[in-house]
Amino acid sequence: MVDIDKVMNTLWMKVLLVVGFVCMVILYLHFDSEQKQAQRELEYIKAHQQVAQQRQERHQQWTRTLQQQRLEREYQQGRVGGVIN
Repeated sequence: MVDIDKVMNTLWMKVLLVVGFVCMVILYLHFDSEQKQAQRELEYIKAHQQVAQQRQERHQQWTRTLQQQRLEREYQQGRVGGVIN
């Protein structure tokens, strides 16, 4: 009977160790995938911010170009600064 108890205790210890190891592997994989997902989301947000900044810069450049064209037309018409010749 004592040998059977030792065998059962050893078996249970091995089962618990295997279950613990499997749980640790699952937790590692879960947190690794969470970290990768967070990294992808951060890259996505940075990309959208960069696109928004580029769009704003293009809009500002477009506005400056239109203003410069308007001033050139006014100059050619002789109305610079609201003065008509």
